[in-house]
Amino acid sequence: ELLEIDYLKKLMELKKTHGGKFYGMGNTTHCVYITRNNGKIECIGDVKEFINFASEECSLTEAESGNSASFEHSARVQNSHLLLSSGNPVVYIDFIDGGKRTAKSPEYGQIIIELYEKLCPRACANFMKLCCNEGKNEALYLNNPIHRLVPGGWFQCGDIVDGSGGNSRSALNTEKIEDESFSIKFDAELGGIVGYVSSEAHSNGSQFFVTLGQCDWLNNKFVAFGRVVQGYDTLKRIDNAPTKNQRPAPIIKIGACG
Repeated sequence: ELLEIDYLKKLMELKKTHGGKFYGMGNTTHCVYITRNNGKIECIGDVKEFINFASEECSLTEAESGNSASFEHSARVQNSHLLLSSGNPVVYIDFIDGGKRTAKSPEYGQIIIELYEKLCPRACANFMKLCCNEGKNEALYLNNPIHRLVPGGWFQCGDIVDGSGGNSRSALNTEKIEDESFSIKFDAELGGIVGYVSSEAHSNGSQFFVTLGQCDWLNNKFVAFGRVVQGYDTLKRIDNAPTKNQRPAPIIKIGACG
């Protein structure tokens, strides 16, 4: 049982160490592999291939009763349990095409972010307040655009004043939030580390960025306070979006969050 990010890390490790059929595995929910008697690890494949393997090689007569839908449902249930068991709060952000909607408009999708509340309590409290509705008011991040996109690097969002990228305002009582910790690093090969954009020490507000690859040169300069645990296909679609002067064109904006 693994979160999506941990599954992707494991799959990357298997590709590097064992190669073969593992290289053909995309970001599917399940990758089945076995250890043979000789100690060799062998990739069986996805759910459909596993069912065929169980039926033909293992002679399990009830194997065909399994299907992708049941495995997907089981994965969603297990994923929910894993998120809850971490003890960390989670938020979601849905990204949508912000231009004139047509049948050809790109779809981006949702990311789920785990927040490291114990390491950065004020940073996380601020982010949750920006993501979530307060009473009858809409979430401050709602309809906010991605104002900068560096392919393979990161994207920036969160200017709740005018969306230009020139403003960053805390949702807490203070104007800015201090740099609480630099213990979370930006060296994740798959990206997905969430941090605050700041112009100087102790100047964190509403602007945040999400890495799209390894960005270890950001270590000890910016405060990371969370990681994307689900939605790496969404990050990939954002990473591949067309840009003009480092801005997505057409714009990408937050369609829902909470």
